[in-house]
Amino acid sequence: MNGIKKAIRGTLALILVLAVLAPSLALAATGDVTSIEITNSSPQQMSVSQTTTLQVMAVVEGFDNKQDVTGGVTWSTSNDAVVTITKGKVKAVAAGEATVYAQVNGAKAQLLVKVQDKIKSIKASPSSYNFVKGSESTLPKVSIVRANGKEEDVTSEIVWTVSSASAVLESGKIKGITPGRVLLQGKYGSETVKVPVAITDEITKVEVTPAV
Repeated sequence: MNGIKKAIRGTLALILVLAVLAPSLALAATGDVTSIEITNSSPQQMSVSQTTTLQVMAVVEGFDNKQDVTGGVTWSTSNDAVVTITKGKVKAVAAGEATVYAQVNGAKAQLLVKVQDKIKSIKASPSSYNFVKGSESTLPKVSIVRANGKEEDVTSEIVWTVSSASAVLESGKIKGITPGRVLLQGKYGSETVKVPVAITDEITKVEVTPAV
């Protein structure tokens, strides 16, 4: 009887071990990495001292969807005087261009990184808005000045957001929905420009009282 109990316990232990190892065994049984890609846009635009983290997705035999293999990537760069990379984290060192290389089990991918001088200032024009609800205005033009003194128009590259539902963004314009104060924010890389917006009630009637 004791022998039967020991046999049952041994069988249960084996089943438990196999259950724990099943995911790993299933992964090991899949095919090779057939191709990889760096998902960030190319070329990657950066400024000196800026950092960004790259992600690598792979096509793997046995999987219908692409797999995140960032943790297993071997990284290198064509010019570490321009950019350095460690565990997928890229740091811009100096102005110039460099190509970042990723490799996983023989599959390779690359990304061109363009580094420009650090941004000294960013400004929007107009710098504020004041309009009645229901009306709209074109989003501001935005320019930056780099450390080398070069000024650039980056309007087309700005990502805009508003701080509340009192205003909405539509087709390159900001529209007032309800009276209130809203902060319009434009993001360019790691830089943000802020534009205050005041929305008032529509004026429907104006009365002038004669002086007594």
